[in-house]
Amino acid sequence: MAVTDSPPLSVKIYISHVLPRLLYGLECLSLTGSQLKELESFHIKSLRQLQSLPPHDAHSAVFLLVGCVPIEVHYNLGMLSLLGRIIRSNNRPLVNLTMRECAVSDLNSNSWFMKCLKLLHRYNLPDVCELLDCSYTKLQWKSICKKAVLTQWMDILLQSPVFDSSLKYVNKDMLHIGRCHPCWSFTKPSIKDVKRSITRVRFLTETYILQCTKSRFNQFAVHWLGPLCQQEPETTYHFLVKCPALH
Repeated sequence: MAVTDSPPLSVKIYISHVLPRLLYGLECLSLTGSQLKELESFHIKSLRQLQSLPPHDAHSAVFLLVGCVPIEVHYNLGMLSLLGRIIRSNNRPLVNLTMRECAVSDLNSNSWFMKCLKLLHRYNLPDVCELLDCSYTKLQWKSICKKAVLTQWMDILLQSPVFDSSLKYVNKDMLHIGRCHPCWSFTKPSIKDVKRSITRVRFLTETYILQCTKSRFNQFAVHWLGPLCQQEPETTYHFLVKCPALH
């Protein structure tokens, strides 16, 4: 990301150009947990770099501040979309094969069809027999799946154990999937404004390194007093509210 590119613009480019190539064709494969983990690691690393967030920032903060979701969500939506295309198809042998596989597959099986059944159950979606009877259109099925999947994952991210530590100063009502938090959305594409927003987000997530933090973790003698005023320990409250050199 160039310094003059605002994170919202960079994330849009990443979602529209990088993710489709990263996930191309994977919806028809039964990925293992380790394979999904590798994809997730790349996804999180990319979003961190686009926002200039430190490596120790919580995953929920990395996703929600720019309105993104884990790679598993994109993978699950792709599988459900493909299942809908199979059921809507006029290829009767393929539909019969799907029904047979769903009926005889073992619950512990790693087959693609069994994973789809588990996804339908996980997100409280209609089962295969109901899908054959309901005859959803392509847009209807995609809308139903997207609403169910994103609603559940939004709850998962908001209820994450690390949410209270990384985003405790953020109003939950301002976090939405598909929409950047105002701390990013109002960033102008200029070097000065992007750097300001990066500092603002790091204070918001308590990852901005102040003198108190340096004194706790540095092996050398680093004093906790604020280097600007030399009067009180440089905490977040002191830096934002009380420091006479800044106010």
